[in-house]
Amino acid sequence: MLEQDPGESALEYMREATGVRQTGCPWRAMRDPFVSSVIRAHRHWKLGQLEARVGRRVPVALIEGIEIYDAALNAVQVTDSREDRAERQAEHERMRREIESGR
Repeated sequence: MLEQDPGESALEYMREATGVRQTGCPWRAMRDPFVSSVIRAHRHWKLGQLEARVGRRVPVALIEGIEIYDAALNAVQVTDSREDRAERQAEHERMRREIESGR
């Protein structure tokens, strides 16, 4: 019954994507000022504008936060891509069986 809980499903998905099981509310971190700074800085980093926004001396902690955040985003994207591919393959197989059985 617990596996049918939407919150539990979300936590399990995050564990699969990142390798870490959350022990608390994963969204609570969004209230942390440093996490908010990392997310904003990541946006500028992706556009190659981090130094223009932060200054020439980007704090090491911010750079490390961006690296960790970017790695987590990449892990989630890979997990999403794998799930999408598996769903497409399953749909393709279902359609193939349906066509073959209609012959």
